[in-house]
Amino acid sequence: MSNLNRYIPYLLLGVYVTAQLLLLSVVTLPWFDETFFASITYNLNAGNGFTQTVMPLSDQTILTYGPVYFLLTKISTAIGGFNPFSFRIINLMAALLVALVLYKTLFRHSKYKSLLIVMLLLDPLYLLNAQTGRMDMLALLFAVFVYVPYWYKNQGTPLLLMASVLSTLALLTTPRIAFLLIPIWIYYSISLLKQKRYIVLLLCITLVVYIYSIWIFYAFWGYGNFIDYYTSTPIISNLTLFEAFVGGERLIPKLQIPLLLLLIFTIIMVVRKQGIKKLDFHLLPVLLYYILISDTGLYSAFIVGFLYCIIFSHIELLSTQRYIKRMAWLLIAFNAGLFCIKTSTVLLNLNERSHATIEQWISKNLNHNSKVIGSEQYYYACINNACDFQYIDRRGELKERVAWHKDVYKPDYIIINQEQSAEITNAYLSAFTNVTPVEIDCFATSPVNDTLINIFRKISLLTYGSYKGKLYKVDYKSEIIKPDQTSTDQ
Repeated sequence: MSNLNRYIPYLLLGVYVTAQLLLLSVVTLPWFDETFFASITYNLNAGNGFTQTVMPLSDQTILTYGPVYFLLTKISTAIGGFNPFSFRIINLMAALLVALVLYKTLFRHSKYKSLLIVMLLLDPLYLLNAQTGRMDMLALLFAVFVYVPYWYKNQGTPLLLMASVLSTLALLTTPRIAFLLIPIWIYYSISLLKQKRYIVLLLCITLVVYIYSIWIFYAFWGYGNFIDYYTSTPIISNLTLFEAFVGGERLIPKLQIPLLLLLIFTIIMVVRKQGIKKLDFHLLPVLLYYILISDTGLYSAFIVGFLYCIIFSHIELLSTQRYIKRMAWLLIAFNAGLFCIKTSTVLLNLNERSHATIEQWISKNLNHNSKVIGSEQYYYACINNACDFQYIDRRGELKERVAWHKDVYKPDYIIINQEQSAEITNAYLSAFTNVTPVEIDCFATSPVNDTLINIFRKISLLTYGSYKGKLYKVDYKSEIIKPDQTSTDQ
């Protein structure tokens, strides 16, 4: 029986990973970030470089994030087809590998290491990020490997050179990851200077500069253009890319408040009992995250593993404080409860969230090679029906966007999800007056499912509820847009 018990954790882990793979295409419906990045991958596969074609009135060439993530998703979608599963698998596998690396390195000396990995894999924000088509977990995977020499207390030259290469790959996945690299490289630099290993430090710096420069000269044709791209190009609300990445909005997700309160409490207790010098080193990247990163909630998945490590390292220092341990157990129960309820909700709602169902419906109701404007949920289905697709609600003033779509793009169809804002829907239906509406009726629904989905959307655990909506076929006998027929996008 004892031998059997030894394999139970591995069995549970296998069930967990299998469930994540099986539900990957339905747990999150396609949303803006994912479909925007997927458009870049699609165009890269088509030989059009790092370009997007879904957002009108915006730059088509997208060099903001670097090439690494898109090259990997180019491979995954070429192998598995252009669908949510194939596009999301890179981020999910990276998230699972991050957990494995942390378990084998950062968590390895903790007597709570099994609990740490369970909490990380059940953390609602970490899991949400892992299940979406973003590059954050891939960048985090490269970054945690950069910390390996520190965690193993082995700053040998090969390990540091490896850390330099991986740091560059992380930055070429998303520059946002810099906040996590700055503290550890300050530590390595000070350590190398103290040891008078000047050549090793110079080699590390040279590797980063050389590899990143290859991308700079390939994409921007020089350092000046590279700097201008991030500091002069306005994107959203006249902010430059640098301003959008650094500082600004600091939204702390409601679901993370219990975790942060426990973190603050353990910090206060450690400082009171043992002094500030006993605080965990990993507080530095966490603090830098909240100082530098313009967060909208989802990016906090970058630091979740560090937060749990800090909390439990402090708990070990405060071994007599039983009530802190009880708080930690309550947090585990909270995460596990959310995970079970969310997973059950998705399972009960599989049909409404089925990508295969909406793709089949669109194939029957849209002509191939059509031009479509619509809600982002339908992006993959339209593209796989050999249609061109553009967002109905992204970039530019609403009046300007409607006019451009009507007079320049001239769509054959408009497809609008039931959750699309009424202002945008009304503006387009006022402009395209002669349309034939078709209800997307391939989904069954229930009040219980809708209620659960709405709750999870309010606490940011799900993006959209379902694919339900309407399709409008345009016949181009519509009237010319009048100035008062549209309003300004907020």
